[in-house]
Amino acid sequence: MIGEIDALMQEMVQADGPGAAVGVMQGGEIIHMGGYGLANVEWSAPITEQTVFRLASISKPLTACAVMVLAERGDLDLHAPITDYLPDYPTSGHQLTAYHLLTHTAGISNERGPGDLKDRYDINPHTMLAYFSQRPFYFKPGTAYRYANTTYVLLGLLIEAVSGQPYAAFMQSHVFAPLNMETACFFHHRAIIPQRATGYTRHKGQLRHPRVFSADISYAGGGLGGSIRDMMAWVRGLRDNTLISAEGWAQMCTPAMLEDGSSTYYGLGWALRAYHGHTLAGHSGTTPGFSNQIVLFTEDDLAICVLSNNARFDSDRAAAAIARHLFDIETPKRRPYIVGAGALAKCIGAYAVADKTIHFLRDENNLILRTSQDRRLLAVGRNTFFSPDNPDVSVAFSDEVDGVYTTITMQTSFSTYVAKRVQDPSA
Repeated sequence: MIGEIDALMQEMVQADGPGAAVGVMQGGEIIHMGGYGLANVEWSAPITEQTVFRLASISKPLTACAVMVLAERGDLDLHAPITDYLPDYPTSGHQLTAYHLLTHTAGISNERGPGDLKDRYDINPHTMLAYFSQRPFYFKPGTAYRYANTTYVLLGLLIEAVSGQPYAAFMQSHVFAPLNMETACFFHHRAIIPQRATGYTRHKGQLRHPRVFSADISYAGGGLGGSIRDMMAWVRGLRDNTLISAEGWAQMCTPAMLEDGSSTYYGLGWALRAYHGHTLAGHSGTTPGFSNQIVLFTEDDLAICVLSNNARFDSDRAAAAIARHLFDIETPKRRPYIVGAGALAKCIGAYAVADKTIHFLRDENNLILRTSQDRRLLAVGRNTFFSPDNPDVSVAFSDEVDGVYTTITMQTSFSTYVAKRVQDPSA
């Protein structure tokens, strides 16, 4: 297996550029762990098992673990009003609970501050709280799902209020230390972090440093850092119920229920999906300079984690390729379909779901998907496209109005998005 993963990563990573660390655990044993490419291009420092990456939104399931520690200790009731712990939070008369925050069913505004927050150092959890707490709710808590980073900002402050410790200190003493996550930390830009990976991106084909997105802004929803060795220690701790009971872990992996009796695809800090019939709990994590993915195939006792210091690296594709190999999943064969310029023109534009915007461009006779990396899509029907680089990625356009499509259903390796056309801000 090591040879196959090495071959895959060597294909995806330039040896003299930013790269990735990969960890695979099966049956409680690490069957692969290694680094590819450089943690710091300027110094030609290689990525190792102990290179510390910014985890971005993989911080969310870690924060959820911290909340579960408090809940299982009896210090926090997931279904009690958060005003029992944060009495000054304005809930607009709603019953808002930690459960709503953990499952993204809270409905609170996802606006963390005015304008562009990159390169801002004057924003912290308390200034964000003062901002988003005054914005109207999107919906009554518990009635819908909408992913929001602010819910985890509020959870971080809830942890502080209940524990009496700063968020980073609580994570260190009650999550990282018990699980032997030796290099996990709060990834602050001013902190001295041994073996910290430098994040990179590309602009017009040139490798460059990204704009800084302060960990104070991401906070409990995206401010943590860790190595691939830390991730494997965390997975082992979840598997062995070192930190959270088997009942608590089962609760984390149960989809949230809405008031109308329907369920979402998100549990307590984890996105809950299936990959070719294999159930999983997983989470992606992207932020300027970093692209990460962790997937736990709960019924197969298999975990795969990919951490990259290249914003343009396709961590989803890497993790999925490893899963396909381990599960012996064949790559589907698709017959190409010729689409004319008029049909492509109906697809071009921006489509949004929650705070994610997906752009489609046209390059001669090709449709280009622009996310963290440009991806050429090939047609398999007049309104359906797939990626030749990643067989799991497909896009179906629908709901034509005034000569353009207004809805997309986009399938990636571990997620499905239904997005609506919006005014393209780059147009």
